[in-house]
Amino acid sequence: MGILRTIGRRSAPAGLALGVTAAAVLTAAGPAQAATIAATLSTSAGPSGGGNTVTVTATGGFVDSSVRRVAGTNLYVQFQRKATNASTCAVTYQTPASDVINVPAAGVTVLTDDTANIVVPAGVVTTGSATTNYNVCTYTQTTTSTEALAATAAGTPYQVVPRLSVSPQSGPAVGGNTISITAPAGMTPFGAGSTYGVQFQAAAPTATPVNYCSPTWAATVTVVPATPAGVVAVAANTIGFVSSSKIVVPVPANIGASGSLGFHVCLYNNVPGTPANADATIDLIAGSGAPYTVGTPAAITSVSPSAGPAKGGNTLTVVGTGFVAGMTATLDGAPLTLSNITSTQFNAVVPPHTAGGPFKLSVTTTGGTTTTPTGVYSYSYGIDVEPNTAPNNKAGRTWISVQGVGFRGLQFTGTTGAAPNNTGAHVYLVRGAYDPKTAAGAAAGTKTNAQTAECVDVIVVADTEVVCGLYASGDQPTQASRTITGCTAVALSATSITAPTGSSTCSFSPSDVGMTITADVAGVPTNTVITAVTGTTSATISKAITTAIVATTPVFTIGGARAVTAATVSTSLNTVSSTATTGPFVSTDVGRRVTGTGIPANTFITAVASGVATLSNTPTTAGTNVVLTLTTPIPVGTYTVTVVSNGAANASTTDTAYSQSIISSGSTFTVADF
Repeated sequence: MGILRTIGRRSAPAGLALGVTAAAVLTAAGPAQAATIAATLSTSAGPSGGGNTVTVTATGGFVDSSVRRVAGTNLYVQFQRKATNASTCAVTYQTPASDVINVPAAGVTVLTDDTANIVVPAGVVTTGSATTNYNVCTYTQTTTSTEALAATAAGTPYQVVPRLSVSPQSGPAVGGNTISITAPAGMTPFGAGSTYGVQFQAAAPTATPVNYCSPTWAATVTVVPATPAGVVAVAANTIGFVSSSKIVVPVPANIGASGSLGFHVCLYNNVPGTPANADATIDLIAGSGAPYTVGTPAAITSVSPSAGPAKGGNTLTVVGTGFVAGMTATLDGAPLTLSNITSTQFNAVVPPHTAGGPFKLSVTTTGGTTTTPTGVYSYSYGIDVEPNTAPNNKAGRTWISVQGVGFRGLQFTGTTGAAPNNTGAHVYLVRGAYDPKTAAGAAAGTKTNAQTAECVDVIVVADTEVVCGLYASGDQPTQASRTITGCTAVALSATSITAPTGSSTCSFSPSDVGMTITADVAGVPTNTVITAVTGTTSATISKAITTAIVATTPVFTIGGARAVTAATVSTSLNTVSSTATTGPFVSTDVGRRVTGTGIPANTFITAVASGVATLSNTPTTAGTNVVLTLTTPIPVGTYTVTVVSNGAANASTTDTAYSQSIISSGSTFTVADF
């Protein structure tokens, strides 16, 4: 029979496996093959893609030809795909390839001299959608001259089957729920004419299962948690067909006796009905990856707080029962980050979400998913701004970052400052709480508490951030203005414009004083300025009208940058006086920013007397007929940055999709004169 080689304390002819009577056949088509110590596996099957654990037991221990037992650090394992049914492990260690898969060192745990746990690597896969067989081979070194130690026999390979997708992956211990089973791509086991069966087979042990689906149909076994054990077949007439690659399966009611025991979901082909006995002619064709687990569903009794900012980041406290380590939770479908989990309470970090609610909260444990019957948490439109202050006495704009959520869903069109009240989204600076509703009796188009200024040229950086420019000194290139209708001025010498009795469209306010006023009809001279207002119904203007305005539909425009032609600019008195054509300076011009030739940057009007304005800085050049531009800075004070989805008056009541950020510490903004 050839030279004898000592293996452990037993002898066998070289090239023969212990317990195998025929000599191994060596061919040039592949590596020399020989069985050494017989290796048995805790399970002879597993899912494609690995990840499961298999216990390898070597008869007589892991030993080499020198009768040396192998320590855990020098046991190397390979899964070698079988070329034929007769193929066995190669005599020597093989170079890794697509059909030779190494087990990483971290995946090998030697338990005793003759047992080791092996985590099946991801490369152990099926070829196509068919069951694929592998030999499991152990070596002492990773050189090609290293001889094999223990190996599976040719007739007992490790069978790799396609991995089923099971959803959900867990459920209540009482059973009765329904799961879906989906075959991998390219596999259609549920096609017309197919006969298939499903079994739930207990995973053992529950912490790290080292068994798997039986390679053939298993006999029914009562579920008991102590062993653990249990094989439960699903009645064939209760399986629901969805497609050739998907079915729905009711979880058996008697599965609940398992406590926290998990189950492999096993799919067999050519199953006649629902046999109770084992049948070696019915083959396993696919199985689940991780076991389907069971347990008691969690119960949710309270969630606090009940509201928070849309940007998220705050913490919820959820109280209830049945909470366990490893569970997951969602709020309106968005995953939560959990911490401090006990059986009755846990904390969760709230993710960003568009404003709205209240939304439902769900908790998933091994006992299934529990969802609150009604919404428990609402998102308010909270924002943070950075920086949160700007000077009103310096030229140019301050760029502001506004952080929140849902900005990509807003239409920031027309944010140049020319149309701050259009129906697009806007970023406003507001004294107090922004209220776009028109008060009873007020002129149409007015707002109960309107914006003081608009942060212009909005850039959407991300769904959670926009950037915009605030001209606190009032020098933005495009000045906002407003229009009013229904006013009259009937006398040629009139220096006032009034609202007819009962008009709801012609309305003035104290902030109009000092603003320019123009009309879309003849009669209002160029460079006319409002010098005073009486209530909300009358405005005094700096120049007499030239044509009686009797139409009921003239459109007046108030606001924008005011151009003044200075009659004289004094470098000694720091004063400017205007020409008759542009009208005198008025008291409401105090605080306005002045620009023009010879006027230093950041110059403001500090006083007005007899139509002459005193400046905060000394002009660098004296002159006459100098064109000056007056703009109005934002008054010093505390404001709220407010993001709205629609800037039109009454949008909060007429636009069903309207949203508005809330007042919070993060939205507070200060305008200062520093």
